[in-house]
Amino acid sequence: MPRSPWKRASGRFARRAVLLPVAAALMASGAFAQPVPDGDRIFIGHALFRAQSPNDMRAITIMDDEVIRFTVAPGEQWARDANRGSNAERAEMSAHEKIRFGERTSVSFAMRIASMDNSPGRRHSLLFQLHGPNRTEMKGIEGFAPPPFDMRVRNGKIHFVVRSGSLERGEDKDRIIASIPVEYSRWQDFRFDINLGDESSGQVKIWRDGTRIADYSGPVGYEVGKGAHYWKFGIYQYGQRTAPSVVDFGRVNVNGKGSLLQHERDVARR
Repeated sequence: MPRSPWKRASGRFARRAVLLPVAAALMASGAFAQPVPDGDRIFIGHALFRAQSPNDMRAITIMDDEVIRFTVAPGEQWARDANRGSNAERAEMSAHEKIRFGERTSVSFAMRIASMDNSPGRRHSLLFQLHGPNRTEMKGIEGFAPPPFDMRVRNGKIHFVVRSGSLERGEDKDRIIASIPVEYSRWQDFRFDINLGDESSGQVKIWRDGTRIADYSGPVGYEVGKGAHYWKFGIYQYGQRTAPSVVDFGRVNVNGKGSLLQHERDVARR
C-alpha cells in the first residue's frame, strides 16, 4: 500500500510520529486549510508554480505542508476561460520552469481522488499534464495545443496519453500508453520520467505504487523551435457535471526540487 503524505516514517515526519493522530484530525477538520487565490505563487520545494482558479476560495487549498486540494464545482470557471468563451472548468497550479524539446524531466507525487463525476458521456478531466508550448511563444503558428503528455480521467479509467509533432509534419495522433481503473478515496503514488524527443530519443516511463505500468519509446513533445513545455497539475475539465470534483495531491516533487509547500500571496492582484 502506498504511503500517504501523513504516514511517512523518515526524517522530520519520524520526529513528529507521536503527533500524527492529532495532525490527521486537524487536517480532517480543516484547521490547517489555507486558501490559494488565483494568481498566488506556490513554491513546491524550489519549483515555482502559480495558481489558476475560479474566485471561489475553496478551489485550491493547502491542507498541510505537503498536501494541496483542488475543488471544482459545476459552472465555476477561471476568469480567462470565461472571458474567451470557453466552457472549461479548472483549478490548477502552473509551473514556471520551462522544458524544451530534447530535454528530460521527471515528477513524482501522491494523489487521491475524493470525488469526480466521470459517468459515460462526460468529457475527460486532466489531472497532471506536461503542457505547452504557449501560443504566445509561437506567433503565426497554428496547432500544437494539446499537451504532449497528460494523465486524464474518463469513463471510469485513468488514461496516460502521449502526443508529438513538428513544424514540418504537424500534430501526430494521440497515443494512449497505459490505462488503469479509477480508485476513489485512496492515496496512490505516481512517478513520470519523460524524455522529450523524436522517434529515436523520445521516452515515457510511468510507475504507480512502485510498479512500472508504462515504458513507451517513440516521439513525445513538439519540435517547434523556441516553444517550451511546463508541468501543470490539479483539475481541468469541461462542463455538464452534476457534482464537484475534488482531488488531493501530496509530496509533489518536480525534477528533484523537493515537496514542501510555501505560499506567497500576490498582493498586487488583490
